Amino acid sequence: MKNSLWLLATLVLMSCNERSGQLDSATTQERQIEQQTDDYGGEQVADTTTVPDTGADRLIPVASAIIRHASIRLRSTDFKTDETKLKQIIKQHKAWIANETLQQTDDEKSSSLIIKVPAESLDACMQSIVAIGARVEQLQVNAEDVTARIIDTRGRWEAKRLIRARYLDLLQQAHTMADMLELQQEVNKITEDMEVADYTIKHLQAQVRYSTIEVILYEPMEGGGKTGFAARIWDALKSGASSAVDLFVGILSIWPVLLIITLILYWIRKRIGRSGQPVKGRVQEHL
Repeated sequence: MKNSLWLLATLVLMSCNERSGQLDSATTQERQIEQQTDDYGGEQVADTTTVPDTGADRLIPVASAIIRHASIRLRSTDFKTDETKLKQIIKQHKAWIANETLQQTDDEKSSSLIIKVPAESLDACMQSIVAIGARVEQLQVNAEDVTARIIDTRGRWEAKRLIRARYLDLLQQAHTMADMLELQQEVNKITEDMEVADYTIKHLQAQVRYSTIEVILYEPMEGGGKTGFAARIWDALKSGASSAVDLFVGILSIWPVLLIITLILYWIRKRIGRSGQPVKGRVQEHL
């Protein structure tokens, strides 16, 4: 009898466990379906508008979103040689020249370069540039952390994507042409906002991946520098002559005022001369 009761109890427990497992499995499947519906709600709607994909996670981790910019000013004694060395260094570090400006005056000849270099090679590239042999007159490195900006832009992009999906769902359910046009306008506007956010993220990530080095290489021309005594005297003479010309031109510009002042002084002097003659005669008569 006891054995029968134990057997019956065991069967009941096994049946309950099996039923509980089936319920748990069904609940799990329902949750998975709901999750998929939430994740892709609206995406099953046919739409020809392309949704921009930032691909931010594939490009660079947000934690390392730091933009670095360096500037170096070099004074050379052999411009051609140092310029050749500089361009060899650029190729060596897999960098490229984004902008180059050559200039030559009576005082100096110079080359201004904007160099884009992979962020991980920035320090090594700068060390190579400093070591070309020219005198370093200025060296500066700036860093800008854009992590918060990327995270914020990415969050706004994701929010726009979800809103767009809901609008597409409503667009599928619209019955009148007016509702369809209004909803389509909202979809287009949100899509444009997503494209702007996508461009912002990619632009910032490109700046993070490639640092910028601004190099100014120059060489003073022989005899062109204004450091000699004769050159300083000549500059002083030219400056004095220029000041005299400016003074003369300034006086000419106020000639009406000067003319009026001269006439007033002349009138006053003449008036005083006329009034003084009778007084002098009376004094002599009295004496």
